[in-house]
Amino acid sequence: MAHFSLDGKTYHSQLSKGMKSTFNVIVGLAARCPLTIMDEPVTGMDAAVRKDFYRMMLKDYLAHPRTMILSSHLLTEMEDLIENILLMKDGGLCLHKSVDEIRQLVIEVSGPKEELEKWASAQDVLHMKSTTPHLALAAVRGDRLEGRIPETFAVREVAAEDACVYITGRGKGGIDDVYR
Repeated sequence: MAHFSLDGKTYHSQLSKGMKSTFNVIVGLAARCPLTIMDEPVTGMDAAVRKDFYRMMLKDYLAHPRTMILSSHLLTEMEDLIENILLMKDGGLCLHKSVDEIRQLVIEVSGPKEELEKWASAQDVLHMKSTTPHLALAAVRGDRLEGRIPETFAVREVAAEDACVYITGRGKGGIDDVYR
C-alpha cells in the first residue's frame, strides 16, 4: 500500500476511482486464493500505476502460483502476461485460444483497391476499408485463406487485441461506414 501511496486510514469511499482500483487489486492479490478473478482491475488507474500493477501481479504469481482470470479491454497492455484469451461476443463464448494462436488467426492484407476487393471476395473477410481512393486494407482470417496472397499485396500480422476487435466487429455498419 505504501508503494502506491495509499493511506491505510482513508475510507474506501473517499478514494478516487483509480485509487479504489489499486486498493482492490492489492486486496485481491494479497488474498492468494487458488482462483483469483479480477474484472477490469485497472479501471481508472493511470499508465504508470497500471504498469506497476502488472509487474506486481506477475511477481506475486511467480511467488505464489495460482489460476488468475482477468477481464479486460486493455489486452495490448496485458498481452505479455497472459497465456490464453477467452473472447466474449454478445454475451457468449466466441473464442478460446492461446495468445499466440490468436495472433496468427487474423492478418491484414493491403494493396490496390480493385485487385484486393477481387481477391478478398474468396476470403473470410472480417473487415475491409479504403485507405486512399486507390488502396484498401482487408483483415482476413489467416487460418482460412483460399489460394495464395498476390505478391503485389503487403501482409501484416496483427496484435492479439486487433485480432479480437476484428473477430468481434460488426463488419458492415462500423465507424468507417458511418464516416465515408
